[in-house]
Amino acid sequence: MQMVGFMKGFRLLRRKLTHFLEWLLVIAVTILVIDVLWGVFSRYALGDQSGWTEELARMLLVQVALIGSAAAFGEKAHLGVDFFTGLLETGSQRLAQVLVYLIIIFFGVGVLLSGGLKLVSRTFELDQQLMALGIEKGYIYLCVPISGAFIALVALEQLLDVIFSDKETIS
Repeated sequence: MQMVGFMKGFRLLRRKLTHFLEWLLVIAVTILVIDVLWGVFSRYALGDQSGWTEELARMLLVQVALIGSAAAFGEKAHLGVDFFTGLLETGSQRLAQVLVYLIIIFFGVGVLLSGGLKLVSRTFELDQQLMALGIEKGYIYLCVPISGAFIALVALEQLLDVIFSDKETIS
């Protein structure tokens, strides 16, 4: 019974974090669209593109891709995770899903979170900056460990769901 309460709290936390990431994405994509439109307008209508528009667009595109993939995973909008396990027989599905979620947790923590934190700290140590914007790259790269932590959190929730569910077939 305690596990049920824990899982409800865990799901609520994941939903709130997913909702927050979705709002961040809305803001980032809005800024990205305005930035690209201004870049095109300034290049063709004014004859000289603003120097910062391309750098801002590149930075936002990377962040939207990483945070967007984490938010999509949080909404179970991923394509491949359930596809292959759904092809297996009922008895093998649970084992395959456990293995898949363990691999995703390893990737989220081991590669994105751990490697992302190393990347962020290294860029701060080297004092790397975006030339046109004057922003330190370490702030830009924070989306890597954030997305890794969120992906690992979602995968952990889904792993616990598979392990502690009473259903024969997991969907």
